Amino acid sequence: MVDRDLVTRKIALIVDDLRAITSIAQKPLDDYLAPPRDYYESFTQPAKLGVLPPAFASQIAACAGLRNRIVHEYDEIDPRRVWEGLQAAVRDIPEYLRRVHEHLERIA
Repeated sequence: MVDRDLVTRKIALIVDDLRAITSIAQKPLDDYLAPPRDYYESFTQPAKLGVLPPAFASQIAACAGLRNRIVHEYDEIDPRRVWEGLQAAVRDIPEYLRRVHEHLERIA
């Protein structure tokens, strides 16, 4: 049996880590943009700088909403939403990391 609480906490931690990676990748560009206002913007803001394509940035930013529901317990956690979030994470996180890595290689 899957421990739902463990899975939801892991999702939240993964999104926190992705946000940290974005802030590192964006560091040399901090003079050009104000700090992100929230988790969602921390994923969409790099698109304004050409780090991520806008459509992909919006797609991966959706995980911020799931993270916030988990961490702040806004709503009852729907296992179907968690499952959908996990599927999106498995699909999007490797692509996200590849694109951020490519950006860091370009600016190094």
